[in-house]
Amino acid sequence: MAKRLRFAALAASLLLIVSCSRESFEATTPAYLHIPSIQVDSTFYPTQGSAHSAITTAWIYANGKAVGVFELPATVPVPNSGPTLVEVYPGITMNG
Repeated sequence: MAKRLRFAALAASLLLIVSCSRESFEATTPAYLHIPSIQVDSTFYPTQGSAHSAITTAWIYANGKAVGVFELPATVPVPNSGPTLVEVYPGITMNG
């Protein structure tokens, strides 16, 4: 039983050591996006709501992948390199 356990531990550690490479651990320097606030354009009131919406969060997407939800004002790290399509959507807190 002890030999099997030792063999399993050795095989698992060998597999972990062989599968890791330095390239996969290299960190990229993120770009930072600062969003002080989000305001609703009140000229589109019938379709977009009133200008008095309490927008408290921003939903951030970079190249179609979610970066996160941040409380405003926010400084958001965008980890992508090169040209990046950034989408920002407003978020409001539900009552109750």
